Amino acid sequence: MNIFITCSGRASRGLCAVAFIAIAASAGAEPAPLEPLEPVATGGPTTAASDEAAATQPAADATDAPQETSRPFDLLGNERLLGDLWGARPWLGERGISVDLGFTSAFLMNARGGRQTRHAHRWPGRYDLELSVDTEPLGLWRGGKLYARAEGGWADSISDRGYVPSVMALDNNVIGNQEILLAELWYEQSLLDDKLRIRIGRMAPALDFDTNAYANDPTAQFLNAGLNNTQTLPAAFFVYPLGLQIVATPCEWFYAAAGVYDAQSDNVETGFRSAFHRDGWTTSLYEIGLTPTWETPWGKLPGAYRVGLWYDPQTKPRYFNTYGGRRTTAPLRSDDVGFYTSLDQMVWRENPAVDGDDQGLGLFARYGYARGDVNEMEHFWSAGGQYLGLIPTRDSDVLGIGVAQAMLSPGIRYEGRRADRETVLEVYYNIEIFPWLHITPDMQWIFNPGGEDGGREAVVLGFRVQMTF
Repeated sequence: MNIFITCSGRASRGLCAVAFIAIAASAGAEPAPLEPLEPVATGGPTTAASDEAAATQPAADATDAPQETSRPFDLLGNERLLGDLWGARPWLGERGISVDLGFTSAFLMNARGGRQTRHAHRWPGRYDLELSVDTEPLGLWRGGKLYARAEGGWADSISDRGYVPSVMALDNNVIGNQEILLAELWYEQSLLDDKLRIRIGRMAPALDFDTNAYANDPTAQFLNAGLNNTQTLPAAFFVYPLGLQIVATPCEWFYAAAGVYDAQSDNVETGFRSAFHRDGWTTSLYEIGLTPTWETPWGKLPGAYRVGLWYDPQTKPRYFNTYGGRRTTAPLRSDDVGFYTSLDQMVWRENPAVDGDDQGLGLFARYGYARGDVNEMEHFWSAGGQYLGLIPTRDSDVLGIGVAQAMLSPGIRYEGRRADRETVLEVYYNIEIFPWLHITPDMQWIFNPGGEDGGREAVVLGFRVQMTF
């Protein structure tokens, strides 16, 4: 098997180095016999989306030739467009290595209201390249995992252009014109039969805290940021900071998690300068959750109930009354705190007697609070539901309906803004064309765009295309 890797730019060279090390190790290491993994409760802080790595595959001799198990470009049958890559994907999977490439693009247009409807449309997109390496199949220690994710994209959104001045991003996939960025690079070690996980490196807190089964993935669920995460969380939560995370799962229905992150991180630099050479501020998050599965006449209904607290020690200017310009120095506040909750519960299952059939209805809700004297948004809430397989014979299609509201701080009135609240209603229908191709019509109705009292409501229409290679 020939492998060609092309690298350009600092971020891509780092990702390629990880890929080279992983592939070189897989070529020379004798895989250790695999053991069944311990079950881990769902609904808590998650590992990366590529955790579907073939850890349950039987061990194979490293000298075995790759065996083709599915044809590339089998449009009807493959989970991924490229199938098993002529046997390379399962061959790597047996050695604990997985590589995934996804593409997401959403066309949105402001059909009514807002600031502008003429030519008020944009079609941005992004790709995500993931590499995951498990240590045990490589003949190394048990419970280790190295993960890297690069992302790139193009174009901005209609809210970035000001067509709809929304407080909550209308398309949470948009990252702007970015050729390639090494978004995540971390190592995780599982201990005590996977009851304790410790992760260190550059990571995405939004994928591990404040999660939700029905409102957490803009590539497959809601597009609006208000229906992906609690919007009152601190800035470090929404970028890719250096940090340390610890997750304890003492039993299947309970977990506790904590994370400490560089508070001054951004998505451009590596994070070492802001983490070790500036003020040294760190933002921390703490979360506990119950993840029960209820036995009912409608079958087993899983749920998750999370509560979190965050702390940001940075000094921030407070909103204040200038008294007509007579007061010019803003008072300061440090040690900012807030809390949030995220709940999801499956309430009805179509086929309770069929194991693994998740068709049915699930509901979700969120709430978040932050201090109004130093944060633009003081209160936030969202609620909604998702139905998998609503239409007969369309068992993989998903209908989602959700409402989110951002309540702005009264303090922004001192800046000449008419503080109020922004509310969004979003409806989507995720259609599976092929297992590797989904197309999702989407509608968003935004009331008081920008959160200013008396703002002109807007109706945004569009669709999303998501492909897995």
